[in-house]
Amino acid sequence: MSQLKRVLNPPSGRRSFKVPTSKQTLPLEYLGWGLRRFGEEPVPLSLNFGWVYAVVLEGKPTLLVKDERVACNPGTAATIGLECPIGWEDIEGAQSKILVWIWDKPPTIERLRPALNGWQRWNLVEQKLDSLDRIHRECRQELAASDDYTADALEGCQRRLDVAWLRSGVGTATTQQFETRYESGLNWMRHNLKSRHPVAELSVYLGVSEATLQRIFKRHTGEGPLVAFQSLKAQEAERLLAEGHSVKSVAWHLGYQHPNDFTRFYKKTFNRAPSGRK
Repeated sequence: MSQLKRVLNPPSGRRSFKVPTSKQTLPLEYLGWGLRRFGEEPVPLSLNFGWVYAVVLEGKPTLLVKDERVACNPGTAATIGLECPIGWEDIEGAQSKILVWIWDKPPTIERLRPALNGWQRWNLVEQKLDSLDRIHRECRQELAASDDYTADALEGCQRRLDVAWLRSGVGTATTQQFETRYESGLNWMRHNLKSRHPVAELSVYLGVSEATLQRIFKRHTGEGPLVAFQSLKAQEAERLLAEGHSVKSVAWHLGYQHPNDFTRFYKKTFNRAPSGRK
């Protein structure tokens, strides 16, 4: 790590924007965009002067992160910590199109934030990448016409970028994110026990596909999210009945339109009929 240099400027000819020195402190250090030929001009493994966001729009370059080589496709993206070395390479003759931001602060939303020396890989929906491209253009325009309000405007851009990034995502490949989403999923379930379509609604809430949601829960429990949801409903039913609530009120609290539907669920779970006050 000590032998790695911090770099900011790419080779000449690449479309990029190094933020100029100004009287005000700006939250953005660098912007990169457009076509790249990493086969002819690879970027060696190096440290950067900030927190990196990188998105592949076209092509299949290879992202170098620490000791890993990540094969990219359109929609492959990464958020990279300040102390995490990265680089790029590709096969000879190939070209790709990317977007890069380097910010002086980490992502504003916890789920996007890697460790200082870590990184996160994201798979973004290609059809939603236009929103990221628009924010990138807005950042360039702000820097080109810098005034007393540019710093505030760029801080707003980073926040909106984080939201757009998450809304474009179909999941991540990091253990930390799986754990965070599992805990967030359980918390959502506890507060939405009335849901009649919990798997579909939870996948929308977390911003992942239903297949990814299945993997998240099976990684932790060996079972799918629906089993976890039903288990939480059963626990809540037991608690409310033990407190003396009626079967009818418990059924309504858990989202059942008819008490008989709740009774069938309870019998299937506990092999006995529910009992509460009349």
